[in-house]
Amino acid sequence: DLSLWLLPRLSVSSLFRFSLNGFIDTSDATPDAAASAEQMRLAAAQFIESLNILGLVASALNSVARLPSLLALDTLDLHSPINALAFTIPIESGVFALFLLVPLFFLGLLLAAVYIEAVAQGVRPLENAPRLAWLPRVGTLWLRLIVFSLVLGAILFALGLVVLIAQSFGPLGGEIGSFILGIVAVGWFWIAIYLFFTVSALALNQAGLVEAIRRSIFLFRAHFWSAIVLVVLVVFLDRGLSLLWHGLTVTPVGVILAIAANAYIGTSLLAATMVFYQDRMIWMEKIRARARPVGRVK
Repeated sequence: DLSLWLLPRLSVSSLFRFSLNGFIDTSDATPDAAASAEQMRLAAAQFIESLNILGLVASALNSVARLPSLLALDTLDLHSPINALAFTIPIESGVFALFLLVPLFFLGLLLAAVYIEAVAQGVRPLENAPRLAWLPRVGTLWLRLIVFSLVLGAILFALGLVVLIAQSFGPLGGEIGSFILGIVAVGWFWIAIYLFFTVSALALNQAGLVEAIRRSIFLFRAHFWSAIVLVVLVVFLDRGLSLLWHGLTVTPVGVILAIAANAYIGTSLLAATMVFYQDRMIWMEKIRARARPVGRVK
């Protein structure tokens, strides 16, 4: 967040701005649908203008590794307090944007792995481990987070392809386009719900990615309502308090306080998620152990 605030903006808005009007077409829509589509277009335009390389990296890290960021997709239009750095560099080439985005994202995942491992050490039962035992854990977690990000990227690509196919049948502001968008949004919601505890399983159990996904899905199926309540509370506190933190960003001191508060709360929510996951998995292992048949004594 400090780098997003202090460093120059690497804007990629020009790569998306020209396709916005053609993507959301209101010429053949009904008045109500046209009004809804216009609101969608204005919101999308504001979102596009806020896009920059570092913000996209931070947003992706938040989505994959639960790395808390207040200014990931900054619609507040904050400028660096350092006058020499308060400028924007437009990125006109998509290839160059990817050349910057991919290495920065992988480097960010490494830092996220260190962060997640540090939180997990406070959640795991106490153990007498060598001083540098966390290093191989971080390396393994980093590689698995990379694979996890590729899986999520493939899912998003497939959902985006569905939206593009739906857009070819008519404008997204129309009834068919809105219906398809709703289907895609619901699908992504449930995917995100069932993968919510994957990072916790990767960090606490050092499980492989497939096993971590299986454990996350199994936990939701076994403790659906309590898990849903936890997810709702985490999202509510994260999004709700971010509105409060945004209210502090009117002065440089307020920005620093907002960043620190958001990082503290975000880390606490990640630790709470890990504690919930660990307690439920230990409880289910005890139930399984009691349910195992005892061998006959000859």
